[in-house]
Amino acid sequence: FPKSHILSDLEVKKLCNLSLPDANNGHDGDVQFSFRIRQGVIPPHSMSPLQHSFLFATAFYRQTRDETQPRGYFQKSVVLISRHPYASFLEDCVRVIGPLYFEFGKNVLKAVCADIRTWDPPIPGVSYELPL
Repeated sequence: FPKSHILSDLEVKKLCNLSLPDANNGHDGDVQFSFRIRQGVIPPHSMSPLQHSFLFATAFYRQTRDETQPRGYFQKSVVLISRHPYASFLEDCVRVIGPLYFEFGKNVLKAVCADIRTWDPPIPGVSYELPL
């Protein structure tokens, strides 16, 4: 996550809890899903839900059988986070980044972050070709 946008401990905890699917179905494979987390601590009835600030995320989750793991499976997610609600864009990105991460490791994430830093801020209605 960019250093200029540090996540709070509460946001990190929420992100970790939501980055794995609701159920372990016992099958090996990859799953992609999107979610959002409310930023900060706001009493639930303090304002309209439309006034809350959210982080939007898409996870690429991989589960493979691994007898050496306590639960018998290797389970890990790669999660992309945005302040913008561009779910289909995040899904497209994580569909590319997730498998590359699991094949080549953390260096993929470093390269992806370097590419993303070169992107212009999004403008609604404008199409972009983005290096990734």
